[in-house]
Amino acid sequence: MKIETNFQYFIAMIVIASYLRKGFDKLSETENRHLDEISRSVENWEINHYR
Repeated sequence: MKIETNFQYFIAMIVIASYLRKGFDKLSETENRHLDEISRSVENWEINHYR
């Protein structure tokens, strides 16, 4: 997943927050993989836009 807009960034942050509320131990394997993927995308966005 590549984040290209501020809107996509904010949606990604909402998704991450929902996973955090659920708790790491309650995430399915699919949710865990998605969290990893979306976290990397957010990190890349922040490196490129908030330096």
